Order: sequence, then C-alpha cells, then structure tokens
Amino acid sequence: MKARVILIALILSIGLGLWAQDFYDTDTVNDIHLYFTQSNWRQILNQYYAAGQEQRLVGTAIINGTVYDSVGVRFKGNSSYNPNRIKNPFNIKLDHIIEDQSIGPYTTLKLANGFSDPSFIRDILSYEIAQKYMPACLANFARVYVNDVLIGVYNSIQAINSHFMRTHLHCSGEPRFKCGTNTFDAIPVWGYLGPNQSSYEQYYEMKSSSGWDELINFTNVMSNNPENLAEVLNIDRNLWMIAFQNLLVNLDSPINVFHNFYLYGDAAGRFNPIIWDMNMSFGGFMGGSATLDPLRNSNSNTYLLISRMMSVPRHKKMYIAHMRTMMEENFANGWFATRGAELQAICAPYVQEDPNFLYTYNQFASNLNNSIQGGGPGSPGSVPGIIPLMTSRLNYLNNHSAFQGTIPTITSIVHNPQELEQNSTVHFTLTAQNATAARLGIRQNLAAKFDYFEMYDDGQHDDGVAGDGIFGVEVSIGAGDLQYYGWAENNSQGAFLPARAEHEFFESPVTTEEPFIYINEIQAKNTAYADPFGDFDDWVELYNPNDYPVDIAGMYMTDSHYSNGIDAWTQIPQGFPDETTIPAHGYLLVWFDEHLDQGPLHINDKLGGAADAVYLIASNGETVIDSKEWVASDGLDVNNISFGRVLDGGSEWQLFGVGQPLPCTPGATNGGAANVLPQIKYVTYEPYPTLTDQPITIAASITDSDGTISLAELVWKMEHGQETRKEMDNVAHIYMADIGPFPDGTRIIYRIEATDNSGGVTASQTYSLIAAYEYPQLYINEFMASNSSTVTDEYGEYDDWAEIYNPNNFPVDLAGYYFTDDHYDFGEGTYVVNPIPHGFEAQTVIPAHGFKIVWFDDAPAQGPLHVINKLGSSADAIYMISPDMIHLTDQVTYQNIPGLATDLSWGRYPDGGDFWRLFGPDQDIPCTPGASNSGTAVDDELIPAANPDWLIYPNPMRASLTLEIKNLDEPAWVQVFNIKGQKVAEFKVDGKSTWNGTDDSGKALGNGIYLMRTVLKGETHTRRLGIFK
Repeated sequence: MKARVILIALILSIGLGLWAQDFYDTDTVNDIHLYFTQSNWRQILNQYYAAGQEQRLVGTAIINGTVYDSVGVRFKGNSSYNPNRIKNPFNIKLDHIIEDQSIGPYTTLKLANGFSDPSFIRDILSYEIAQKYMPACLANFARVYVNDVLIGVYNSIQAINSHFMRTHLHCSGEPRFKCGTNTFDAIPVWGYLGPNQSSYEQYYEMKSSSGWDELINFTNVMSNNPENLAEVLNIDRNLWMIAFQNLLVNLDSPINVFHNFYLYGDAAGRFNPIIWDMNMSFGGFMGGSATLDPLRNSNSNTYLLISRMMSVPRHKKMYIAHMRTMMEENFANGWFATRGAELQAICAPYVQEDPNFLYTYNQFASNLNNSIQGGGPGSPGSVPGIIPLMTSRLNYLNNHSAFQGTIPTITSIVHNPQELEQNSTVHFTLTAQNATAARLGIRQNLAAKFDYFEMYDDGQHDDGVAGDGIFGVEVSIGAGDLQYYGWAENNSQGAFLPARAEHEFFESPVTTEEPFIYINEIQAKNTAYADPFGDFDDWVELYNPNDYPVDIAGMYMTDSHYSNGIDAWTQIPQGFPDETTIPAHGYLLVWFDEHLDQGPLHINDKLGGAADAVYLIASNGETVIDSKEWVASDGLDVNNISFGRVLDGGSEWQLFGVGQPLPCTPGATNGGAANVLPQIKYVTYEPYPTLTDQPITIAASITDSDGTISLAELVWKMEHGQETRKEMDNVAHIYMADIGPFPDGTRIIYRIEATDNSGGVTASQTYSLIAAYEYPQLYINEFMASNSSTVTDEYGEYDDWAEIYNPNNFPVDLAGYYFTDDHYDFGEGTYVVNPIPHGFEAQTVIPAHGFKIVWFDDAPAQGPLHVINKLGSSADAIYMISPDMIHLTDQVTYQNIPGLATDLSWGRYPDGGDFWRLFGPDQDIPCTPGASNSGTAVDDELIPAANPDWLIYPNPMRASLTLEIKNLDEPAWVQVFNIKGQKVAEFKVDGKSTWNGTDDSGKALGNGIYLMRTVLKGETHTRRLGIFK
C-alpha cells in the first residue's frame, strides 16, 4: 500500500532556497545602501516619475554587505508618492544592466513607505495571512540609505513577476497583467470594454509579451457569458481573494476600486487574481468599518468579480466558508493580535530612528490598539486600530445572516483502493454530518485545474445506506500523483476538507510505469521511403505507449553488434528534444544508415535483411528496453517489406508492405494496444545489518498498471554459486521472500523479476549485500562546486570535487560506493549510476583518518574517482550510497549558501563534525582538498550547517526504523500521520534514534503508507514511509 495524504500544499514552500527564506524573513531587517554619482538624484527620480516612462537612474546597491553594480532605481507608487516627500517608495531592478544579477531568485526589490499605515505592519501582516490561502508576496522590513544618508525604514515586498508565476502557478509564458491605476471611472471591474485593445490599455498594464486577446475574451465572458466563467477564471482563487479583501476591510482593492491587483494566466488558460498593495487593509481606506457587509456588491453590475460569484448559490457558500476559515484561523484565536505585536517589536527600533517616518512614533506604537486621526485618504476620518477593528468585525460577522445556519462537518474523505495505479478506477467516499450534497475535486498535475465530481448519498454509489451521510463517487485517473479535496453543503452553509482547499489539498501517489519504448516496426531494405536527406535508408520505428512524451536522448541503439559492448553502440545525443522526443502514444523513426553527421536520429549501423537484430538500450548502458531479432525465414530480406508488431506494442509480429494485406506504416500506427510492463520499486532488505542466525527478508513494491502480477521471483545467488529462484509472497503489492541465514561475510547477489498476466517481464537492477556487515561511517567532508584555480585532477583540469573523510581506525575502499547529485531518487530504484570501480585500490582506498577526493566532472573515463555528474554552483546535493545501493552513507544538500563562490569550498569543521563553514580566499582557513579541514586560526567562528536534513531507513520498514537528524544541534520532534491525515505518533529524535512503529498508545501500526513530518530550523520536512511487517 503506497497511498499518502498531505494535509497542506507543501509545494509552494519547497525550492524557494535559502536566499528566498532569508531575504524576506520577517525577523530580518535588510540593510540597503544606494549610491548615485549625481548629488541631485532625488530631482532626477522625480523627473523620471513625472515623465511616466518608468526610466531608471543607474547606481550601486550594497545590500546586507554585498555589492550589486549598475542597478536601476526609480520611484514607484500612486498615492504613496509625492514629489515633495523625502521618503518615497523605491523600485530597484538588480538586473537592469547586468543580466541575471539577483539576490537568489529575486531581481527586483519593491520598497513601500507605509503610507496611510501608522502601524507600519498592515502590508506584512496581511500578506502573512494571505499566504495561507492563495499566492501572495513575501514581505519584511528594510532600512534604506542613499549616499550614506538614512532615508528610513520601509516595507520590503516581493515583486510579482515571472518568477512569482513559476513558483505559484507552476507555468511560464502565460498572460500577465497589472492594474495600478487610480481610476474611479464607472467601468465594470473585469468587465467587457469592447473588442479593441486600446479600450483596455488605460486600465491594464501588460507585463507579458502577449495576452491582450486573452484578456478581452476573459472580460467578454465575465460580462456576457458568465455560465462559462470557470473556463477563463480560477473561481476558487477569486473566492479566496474577495473574501480576504472583505474580511480585512481592504477597500483599496478591486472589491471597491479598479486597481491594486494582478491578473495572471495559468496553464489551464484561466486568469488568477493576485493581491497587491495591502498598506490600507484593516480599514485604512475611506473610513472602512467593522460593519462592512460580507455580501457587499453581491448584485452589482460594476463589481462583476463579486456579483458573478454570489449569483451561484454554491459559490456563495464557498465564499462564506473561505471567510469563516480565515476568521477562525487568524482572528477568533487572537493570532493576529499576537503576530501584530511581534511584527511591531521587530521594526520598532528602526521606526524610532527613522527621520522621515510618515507618522510619530507614538502613533506607530498606538495604532495596533487605537485609531489614529486623519490617517486615511479620501475622508477626514481616521485609521482604525487593528485589534479593536477586527474584534468588532468578528462579532459583526458571526451575527450576520450570511453566517447563520448549521455548518456541515466533513469527518473523512478516503479512496479505494488505497494504492492508486495509473489508468485505473478509484472510488471515493466522503463522510459528513449535516450535509445534503457533496463534491469531489481532483487533479493530477500541480499546474492543472481541478476536475469536479458530484458525490451521492443514495445507496447506489457504494456509499452505504441512502441518507447515512456517506457520499460516494467513482472516478477514472491517469498519470501523476492524485491531489484531491472534498466539499459538503446543505441549504445554508458549506465546508471544505481540508479547510484551505483548493490552496491546500490531500495528495496520494499514483504508481506510474517507468517510460517504456517499443521497437514497433523495422525495414531493412528500403527503396520507397526517404529520410530528410533524400536517402532511402534502413529504418526502425519506435512507439511510445505512455500517456506522456518520452525523450530518448541518452539511450543507445545498435544492431546485432550488441554483444560487442557499449563502445559499439550509438548513443542518441542530448540537446535536440524537438527531434528526439516521442509524443504520448506517438512514433519516431530512427535511421540505420551509418550517417551520424545527418542528425541525432541516425545510427552507426546498417541492418541485414536476411538476419540481424535491433536493440534499444537505456541510458545507463545496461538495461535493454526492447529488442527484436529476425532470421531469413521471417521474410524481411525483400525490398519495401517491413516487420512490425500487431497491434502497436503487441507481442505478435507480422509483415507489412508489398504483397502483404497491410502497407508499411513508418511513423504511423500498426493498430492495437500496448502491454505495460510491471514496475518494481523500493527494493530493501531486513534486518540491517543482517544476522548470522536469522533469515534475510528481501522486499519490493511491485505493481502493474494495466493488469495483474502473475509471478514475482527473487533471483539470488552467493557470489560464487548458482542462481536460485524463489517465489515472493504478496502483501498489498509488497512482495517478500526470505533467504538464509548466511555466515558472516557472505556476499549475496540478487535481483527481482516480475511477470504480468500478459507475459511481460520486468527485472530490477542487480543488488548485493554482505551478511552481518554494516558499512562503515564515512563523511562528505568538504566540497567545491566551482573550481577555477584551486586544485586540478590528474589531467590538469579544474573540476568540481568532493572530499571524503574516513574517521575509522582502519582503511576503507571506496570501490563499490555510488556518488550522485540531486538526481538521487531515495530508494525508488529509478536512477542508477555507476559505482566506483574495483581494481584500483591504490587510488580508491582511504587510509584510516585519511581523505580522498572524488571528482564530479562527468568524465568517468578519466579514472575510478571521476563520477557521472557535475555540481551546481549555487544549489545541488551530494549523495554517497553504500555498495548495497540501498543505504545512504552520507549526504549534503546546499542552496544559495551565503558567500559560497568560485574557489571557495564548504566543509565540515572539524573533520567529520556537524558544523559547516567556508574555506578558501578571504577566509581564515584555506581550502584543503585531500587534507584535514582543521586550521590554525584561534578565533574561528563555527557556522551551523545551512541545511539540516534527516534520514530514515530502511524504507519500507518492518521491525524498526532508524531516524537520523543531520546538521542540527538540538533534538527534533517527529510526527507520524496515517492515510486519513490523522496524527498517530509523535516522538523526539536526538541525533540518531530508532522507532519500533508503534502509535502513542504503544500499539503497533498496521501495514500501509504513512507521512512523517518534522520541523528543522523553522522549515517543514516530510518523508513517505511504508510499514510492511
């Protein structure tokens, strides 16, 4: 069983990198120094602003001590800008002149001056709340100087740009629009203004290279065809947005004024509203009050973004449910007041020193709890205190008619089977109290929109007895992990599970077959079908049976010379995806013509009609993906006759072409359906280390997406013995077999073979283990990801390198160990690299307490310590895997380490320790490739590891699980959740611990997939765990 449930959408928090977290960390107040050669820089920026062309003044920025040359600076803002004001908002473009100059992924910094916000936290507090429910900017504080003169403290807000789009909408190149106008024209918000682009240009600013046609169509649907609105608008995201703006009484937004929003297209062709400019939230605009009607503008012809939602009863209930969730999670529990005080405490010292703060310090300190007179634009009123405003607002909303009625309670949503397979049927049940209707939302791609399925409590959808509160529906799924959520409603109210859907959702893995490509049709004597160069060459047709495209670059093809080894094969070159990618269920012709100069699909062999063979070999150079041999009696030694599968991907072969019932079909279907081979993953063995008096259990997950597994066998032998086959037992798609026990030191070589009901056979890679042996501890001790002058390999090349340290009192041979970068797949067995070869002891043995350099140069031919990877200069990982191909010996991940640059290394200090630091030029200790990291400096500052991480093994577990927390000097708490998202266990891990698979009451957990979660230095880390006993 391999299903898992993720209660929150962790995707948005993954991959932001250390700079992303640090630069916009709210506990950090960034120092920004701008330098211009022009003493009248302010006058120039005012002139540029008045011209309205967004021209920039070029200067130098020093940000947190790092110099950024040739940045472009301009003033920004609408009401917040005033040419007579000393402290105006800034827009700083780091890559204005120097391409790719950035702070991590950020190329543009936007600094707001706190206009109309005496509390100075409205922007940041609002964005923090919004991030829980929708794409929203990161934000913190920054202190800004110009030519060493303090201008003041600013709110630093993440720019909404293409990086934001990729991070939150998981796509690029789609239409992007901003509306920052100050118009009060009586035009409908997002309404149709006619077919001409010019009618829209005064209200929308296009930020992408194209998109006007899409925007005009969007507004036309909004105004004239609202029944089709879901095709052009992300309905749920709009519901979250308008509920958020109304709840926070933010009338400086599109629910009240035609400005302060972005519209970004997504991969599904829909526009997504993005919030912007939150300094007037919490009642800061036009005297917004606690009694703002949650249904305001529900029938408006101007505010279509609201009225189109409220006109659909279900959408109206969803809107109220979203608002209720935000009320409960941020205001009813008092979180907003506590967080507001924390944010003010962070910026208070900087506000106090700010010579140009727009309010007095007393007004700043008071505005969390008290109103400030005359602070809001548009009226002579005041800016309300945030706490009393929202306290009153919560009371008002709880008593509003829109929030009355019984709220449904969803207690569970589960699917059967629990282990999901590609191209299968899944039954969902949702259990709810006080519900009369329910809906399921599912998708299998993070960039896609959810598909919706009504659920039924009628006793006819495997939902139990009619009217029992259990709703059922059956759906078909394809490829990709399944993301889903539930909705239940009655006549007056509704509820989501999880409550933050669609921004958060449950997720279960879907077993997907590894890409398999068939040799589908072969012609060895061709005089009728020319290649792109007009040559009539031998050809082979490949067929992709998968639901997704497959790039064959890196794979090998050859004829009967296969037995001559890899040097005799032709590798399909990288870099030509338009030519080497086979579409889903598509075809690709490869020419066997010995003309490698004609392109990536030409093979250095020719085919013999009387007898020959074709092989397609995986990029690892070991696995034969498919092959076909023929002899003279097969009839292929005739012009314009081909030999092909019937049907496409089928097991039967027949002749096509001259004199045959069917013609040759190069690049087209032979007709038929393919058999998808079984998939073998997560091979493991127990116990580790093995014992001399107990059997060894070898297990793996084996599935077949289009059939069943008819036989699974463990094929094993002792190193110098004969192969033995043993049928494996099946427990919920986990196949297991016991062998042994064996004497200490016995080497066992094994693989797993699976046969499906169509006769298709899959073999795993070949593994080995040594009885009663535990691999010694070794450390990745130091590495350099960009080496230009520090140390050369034996060929005089400055390559990436990693230093391995042996802390033991005995030598250790690296032969048999595997090294890879961030392509490591954590046990799935889908990414295989070559091990350090045996037979080079003089080069591969690390002496006791000694060191050895491994070169990451993608040049294994240069020697045994050269591996098939290169390291990323700013972000990557290094994994050292034991010779059994299952257990990790050590690992290190890194991402945007401050100061790490060319010819600087990152290493443990002291050797094998838990602290990491920089070595090299301008450091007090030099780089020490192949030698101890310990130096002679007396005042070394130890830097904690930037990337704490944790290991769990073996996975799946049987008797016990080892958990190891790395790069953390304090204990960590680990939580375990079952497939329903319920927490079943919680325990503390201090360094390295074992867990016996019991819940908090001491009861053994059942077989299945669980989610383990821990928080390390403020970051949430998750691991899937299989328990199979």
